[in-house]
Amino acid sequence: MKLLILLSKSYKIVGTIDSTNIKNLRNNVSTDEIYPARYCIYYKNIGQYALTGDRNEEIKERQVRRKNINVVMGGDNFGCGSAREHAAITFKDAGVEFVFAKSFNKTFESNCHNNGIYTSTDFAILEKYKEDKGKIKKSILSKMKGSQEKILESGGLFQYNNITTKSHSEGKQKRSKAQNIAEKLISKHCPNKSEDVKVGDEVPLNVDLRFTYEVFAPLISELILKNKSSLSEIKDPESILFFEDHFVLNRHPQISKLITTQKKFSKSIHSKLMEYGKKGSGICHTVIVEDYVKPGNVIIGTDSHTGTSGVLNALCIPVGATQMAKAFLTKQIIFKIPKTIRINLVNKNNDIMAKDIVLHLFSLPFVQKNRTLGSILEFGGEGLNNMSIDEQTVFPNMTAEAGALTGIVEPNYILKKYMVQNRKEKRLNFTSADNIAKYAETINIDVSQVEPMIALPSDPKNVTKLRNVEGTKIDKAFIGSCTGGKWEDLTRAANILEKRKIKIDLYVHAASMDLYEKAKKEGIAKIFEDAGAKFMKSACGACIGQGPGSVKKREKIISATNRNYRGRMGLGEAYLSNPEVVAASAITGYITHPKNL
Repeated sequence: MKLLILLSKSYKIVGTIDSTNIKNLRNNVSTDEIYPARYCIYYKNIGQYALTGDRNEEIKERQVRRKNINVVMGGDNFGCGSAREHAAITFKDAGVEFVFAKSFNKTFESNCHNNGIYTSTDFAILEKYKEDKGKIKKSILSKMKGSQEKILESGGLFQYNNITTKSHSEGKQKRSKAQNIAEKLISKHCPNKSEDVKVGDEVPLNVDLRFTYEVFAPLISELILKNKSSLSEIKDPESILFFEDHFVLNRHPQISKLITTQKKFSKSIHSKLMEYGKKGSGICHTVIVEDYVKPGNVIIGTDSHTGTSGVLNALCIPVGATQMAKAFLTKQIIFKIPKTIRINLVNKNNDIMAKDIVLHLFSLPFVQKNRTLGSILEFGGEGLNNMSIDEQTVFPNMTAEAGALTGIVEPNYILKKYMVQNRKEKRLNFTSADNIAKYAETINIDVSQVEPMIALPSDPKNVTKLRNVEGTKIDKAFIGSCTGGKWEDLTRAANILEKRKIKIDLYVHAASMDLYEKAKKEGIAKIFEDAGAKFMKSACGACIGQGPGSVKKREKIISATNRNYRGRMGLGEAYLSNPEVVAASAITGYITHPKNL
């Protein structure tokens, strides 16, 4: 057995472990560190790229495979960030059989199990059984419950054919009067309509909508065919959406192949495809909020920011490609109900944006100490009525960066108004928590006391008050993504830039083509262009290190996006702030509060 131990400032390869080996383990090893976004153009034979996003730049291509590593070890929140299954596949292809960590991102851990990789938080197993893989596996399985044990025993999700689970009682039960929003939606979407669900229950869950994009669609298609299923077996293809958004600005010929394969796939099953640059297209998370998701829905997507649509009072769950491939055939997933944490927002503050509130949230102990891991964050309180839907969207959108599984927003006046006026919905199916609903924790945030915030390189949770870093020199700026390219983001940034000129490059993407055309029509695009910025069609772009605005080595960027792990936006350093601060900083060339212009 060979173990690769990721330490805070280095790594080492050993044959066995003892208590000295597991000190100073590296926390928050992101999927960008395990498998950098720039390699997502590939999904076959990708073991050579395992851990090449190493934050210390010590692990090189093919090193994990050449060193015959069987076990990878890390600290808390291992596998955080993107839901991309490539991170699990690269380990599998490199020969890694086990991942041990103090705690795991739940989507990453599920992706590992779906690919037959064993995970554990019990380091004593390694110390006890050393070279005996069989006993290590048996010991790990003995501590598991429900389908995950069966999936691993079977060698992966597709080898495990039974989607039903017996950990939840059959038949309709009397509903508890102490359910939160997520528990109510789960109850309604259980095939047996059982209403008595609680934290820890594992249930088959019907889903209303499934979506994916060019990076995952070819892999999903291959998984279905590889496991002896036919594309004709795909269930309700009209409720499947495909998008061209994440890598469309990359000129690599492999991207053209991925896009072409997805186009053929969607056409063959008669599902809807949103093609880059065309009406109704754009970044998947924004477009489905604009046009598709409805209150009360349960949806799944192959992206960690799937939770974005939780702003519409829906339960939106990120999944990996294997789980999505299975769900294409069944329109169901196996779901273990996580704990829910309640976030109450009160009062108002016109001097900040929702991004500042989220970054303030990240500074609190319950996030810093990883008590959010795998949870659902339920956002509520009268403070929501002081924020537009664009602003409210930021809360569930960035739950992934908090380590949570997803987020959901309670019904509020602004949401109801949006659904009637913008979505033209006549029947509103909102879900509220019971008055005595149970939560793992309740956090109260007085919005009026929140200052402008910023995330420092290279972790969204590495936050501080903006005033602490004002004057830091930067090289470029970016406004866009599902987090920072919405209508209010664009208009508030344009208000800062109007009749001013920028000193550094500023790249701006509208989050959807509808917003792009609206900005052109209403003069917002012209304000950006007159200031010297580049205003571009809707795509994920530099948020995932693709296209104009990507940050080069030794460069610093300030960005309105959601994630700044090393390698996410490129090879340089990224600061995260709200769009107004990004605009002001582009004008001065330094991190700047708009009031100091």
